[in-house]
Amino acid sequence: MTDIESKQNHRLIEPFTLEQFRQRYCLSWNEARELFEKVGPSGVELSLLMASKGRLLVD
Repeated sequence: MTDIESKQNHRLIEPFTLEQFRQRYCLSWNEARELFEKVGPSGVELSLLMASKGRLLVD
């Protein structure tokens, strides 16, 4: 695993704040808040949810 892959994986494991989630997936405040309230701050769960929706993480 490269350093870049390691940093990306670590970033997904950490909990997201609502603002981080909104920015990383280019979401509106309302959409981000709704999803965040359903799933919680888990970076893994939010990332899986967004992958299932076909949304990619934006750096």
